[in-house]
Formats: sequence, structure tokens, C-alpha cells
Amino acid sequence: MSTLLGTLMSRFAPGRKRAVIFCYAEGRDGDWEGFCLNFDLAVQGTSFDDVHTKISEAIEIYLEGVKALPKEDWARMLDRRAPLSVWLGPFLHLLATALTRRDDRLRHEFTLPTPLAMAMA
Repeated sequence: MSTLLGTLMSRFAPGRKRAVIFCYAEGRDGDWEGFCLNFDLAVQGTSFDDVHTKISEAIEIYLEGVKALPKEDWARMLDRRAPLSVWLGPFLHLLATALTRRDDRLRHEFTLPTPLAMAMA
């Protein structure tokens, strides 16, 4: 196991062999946004599948960039979380939708396993 993968796993799930990266996407036909909450990354696409693919690629590229840094910088870069307002976004939208019963945006919360990082090991 690489040191980067060990650092990544200890950040998200101490004592667990498999960590997850939290993401969500929202949009309408032809206009979607995807967010990675763990690394404060965002992408745009034309469908949920498009955004899902792009956020996976963005995370992989980000982790490759982290791996290229000196090891003493890894912890700082792996702890680059999205602001609390972004983390609360899906919950606030759900609450607003429940209260108003009007919302034409689709939302998906999803996780990505860290095998993205394992491929770099």
C-alpha cells in the first residue's frame, strides 16, 4: 500500500480498509453540476452520467497531483474540504423542496470508493 493511499484512508475512515469520497450532483436535462465535498472540486456536464464521469476524473487527476507533491504536503492537500455551506447544500435543498413542494432540479448523492487512489499506488 502506498503512503498516499494510507494517508488518504486515515483521513476519511480511520481503521477501515476502504474509504469513500462524498459527492453530489444536481441539475436538469442538459445542465448538471457535480461536487466533491472531500476535496472541494466541482464540474459541469449535460447529464448525471456525464457529471459522475467528470467528477471521478477530476478526483483522479487531483490525487495524482497530490502524489507528485512532497509527502509533507499530502495531509494538507487531502484535508481540503468544501466549505460547510457546500456540505449543507443538498440538505437545504431537500428541506426547501419539502416545504414548498416545488423543485424541478434532480439531485443525486453518491460516494466514490478510493480504488481511484489505489490505481495510483
